[in-house]
Amino acid sequence: MDSIMYIVAMIDFAISLYFFHALGLAFLKALIVGLFFLLGMFSFRVYEIKNLKSLLNQILRVFVGIAAYNVVLHMFSYGIPWIRVIELSAVLSLVNLIAFTLLLKLVPERTYIVDADDFKDLEGIFKEIEEKTLGKIHFKPANPHILEYPREDVVATSQNLQELLKNSPAIYELAERYLKRIPVEIIERFKEHYHEVFSNFSDYRGKRLLDIVVSAAGLILFSPIMLLAALLIFIEDGRPIVFKQKRYGKNRKVFIMYKFRSMLNDKDCPGGKFATDEEHRIMKTGKLMRTFRIDEVLQFINVLKGDMSVVGPRPEQIDLAEKFEKEITPYKFRYSARPGITGWAQLRYKYATNTYETMQKLSYDLWYIKNESFLLDILIMLQTPEAMLFRRGAK
Repeated sequence: MDSIMYIVAMIDFAISLYFFHALGLAFLKALIVGLFFLLGMFSFRVYEIKNLKSLLNQILRVFVGIAAYNVVLHMFSYGIPWIRVIELSAVLSLVNLIAFTLLLKLVPERTYIVDADDFKDLEGIFKEIEEKTLGKIHFKPANPHILEYPREDVVATSQNLQELLKNSPAIYELAERYLKRIPVEIIERFKEHYHEVFSNFSDYRGKRLLDIVVSAAGLILFSPIMLLAALLIFIEDGRPIVFKQKRYGKNRKVFIMYKFRSMLNDKDCPGGKFATDEEHRIMKTGKLMRTFRIDEVLQFINVLKGDMSVVGPRPEQIDLAEKFEKEITPYKFRYSARPGITGWAQLRYKYATNTYETMQKLSYDLWYIKNESFLLDILIMLQTPEAMLFRRGAK
């Protein structure tokens, strides 16, 4: 299914270049504008399956993605007229829907056989994969016995079955590929595999350099907003301006995380609470900061110190983290990587308010750690403004 996304994106790029040629743009300028617009559409998740199948989503996301990046291009006298932005958005939205519909018809359907007992236990995950693939992948229980089917049609749903079915795909491979997460139920079934994966994890080469460059640039770029935020906090509720709290970092090392204070002073308030439990304490300035995540900008300092990365699992309050460690066995794998200011889970899942939702969010964090790469980090950074606009993943 990912191949459809990339093919549609390349069609968009080709159409954009032809459109710019018709406008009389020089080749180099057309190439730069085309690449920027493509980044804009990736940033606003134009090419995700659930958005490709909806004309309304296409119109909204293509236009907002192109328009946002056209504003940046206008700052450097590279933007195109706004009427042309509207025309290009309309054309690409319609083309994307048609191209996606045609390409989807070319994707063959596939039915996998699953052990009958495991089918009942993992039925929710099978249904999720079927939904994500728009019915192109199906699962059915073995009847009468799983070993009577060809190995390529059988899915290994446990470590023991994987060892027995040497040439069969494992359910974790399908889940990671189509769901972009690693369900906790699957980790429990393949403990040895995932213990080895996360025990041997290390950042890709250049990750630390990327963190330093982005965080230094972020502090410079947001410095006027940071000064304004500090002033508003002081006017509304005095000192302290900065909120400091202990969090667990990589390898469970404790560090002090910095944020602009968004809640009223309350010395009697105990720690270890979900943000939704303390909404009555949020200041007017705090509400504004949280809407645009301005309160978290100070964490660029944590990144420069090496306690955090720009991209990674969000650092949890120590009281809550210790609670989740007891209730969710694979939670400890989060500590394989540095925590981040933004992350895959923030883009893909809502703010967690209980243990079950934390378990779901963890599945995205662990997928990120297993698949961490330079391109994935760039994609997450590009899509973070869209998550902020639609207020997903944080409170």
